[in-house]
Order: sequence, then structure tokens, then C-alpha cells
Amino acid sequence: MMAARQRTLTAAEQRRQVAFAGKREVLQAQGYSCREKRYKPLFVNVMAIIIMLPYAILMAVFFWLLPGHADLESFRFSNYFPSYAVFLCTFIALALALAAVHELIHGICFSRFSPDGWKSVQFGFHTAALAPYCACLVPLRKGGYIISALMPTIVLGFLPCIAASLLGNGFVFTLGMLMLFGGGGDFLMVYGMLAVRTKGKDVLFIDHPTECGFFVFERGQAEEA
Repeated sequence: MMAARQRTLTAAEQRRQVAFAGKREVLQAQGYSCREKRYKPLFVNVMAIIIMLPYAILMAVFFWLLPGHADLESFRFSNYFPSYAVFLCTFIALALALAAVHELIHGICFSRFSPDGWKSVQFGFHTAALAPYCACLVPLRKGGYIISALMPTIVLGFLPCIAASLLGNGFVFTLGMLMLFGGGGDFLMVYGMLAVRTKGKDVLFIDHPTECGFFVFERGQAEEA
């Protein structure tokens, strides 16, 4: 049976791969062991929906339980826009802009937790997925990685949904829901990180340079009892 063809890496992925190989060599020389956690794109897309569905249901219940929100009147586009065409164009434009802001928030958080600041942050655009991305080029502690991964969904997903529920604004609520599901991949990475069992006292995480996933570096393993 012939082996499956490997996809061609982009120039940015090739640069990240070379940079990662250098960092891995340095860390292993310092006594770190290395493990890889990788996900297939289809698995990420499916699990992103499954993971965020309970949160979306929770937000929807919160919206509808508030007084005066039990009907769909607040979701009529005519409440906010003169025509369906204006609504659609505005919604698409905002969704694209928020997708970019999502990655910018990742970058801001990565730069705060990285010793190299913005030098360790790389932005780009996946032509195959038609989506922007933000990658951190240096290893981070678990806490910093988790905060950086979840912050965009908190700021652009949960908070707008809660605010829209309090205000009865169906348009903002819909945008918040879209951003909520858009953060499903980030939540999957965090869940994967939390599921990793580490024995080391010194643990670092870094984005996979070319695939969906991450690498775990650890050293200083505790002695077995």
C-alpha cells in the first residue's frame, strides 16, 4: 500500500519548523524530554463544535430566561438594519474583523507571557482554511498558554453573549455565539494540555510548528515512591 502524500508546507511553516528544531535541540540539551500531541483537522473541527455546544446552550438559556426575551423579536434583522442586504454585509464584515481581533488577542497574551515579547509572535493566514492564525514561537508555562488560548473566546464570545442577554440584543448575541464556536479549537488544545500527565516539575508547552497540536517539554521528574 502506498503511503499517503504529505502536504506541502508553506514558507512560514518551514521557517517555524526550522526554528522549532533549534529550540527542541537546546531544550533537550538542558535535560528536557519532548512529547508531541497532534490532531487531525477534521477531528479538530468536529470536536470544536461538540466542546462548545454546552457553553452555547448555557448562554442561550441565560438569554431566554431573562424577562422579555422568550420570543424571537430581538433577533429580527429589521430591528437593527434597514434591509436584509445591509444586515448580511454588516454581519459578514464584523465576523471577519472579529476573527482578526481574535488572533490579535492571542498575540497580545503570547507577547505578555513570552520572554521575547512580540518577537515570539507570528501572524499569518491559512489559505486552505481561509482563516487567520497566530502562533507562539517559544515555549510557555501551562498557565500562560491556557490564558493566551482562552482569552479571545472569553472577550469576544462569552462577554458579548452575556452583555447581549442583559440588553436583549439578538444581533450582538448572534455574533457572540459565532465567536464562541470559533474558539472551539482553542478549547480543544487546552483540554488536551490538561489531559497530559506530566511527572516533571518543570513543564513547558509550545505550538506545533506545522500541525494542529502542541509539544510538551518536561524535566526534573519526581522520584517514584
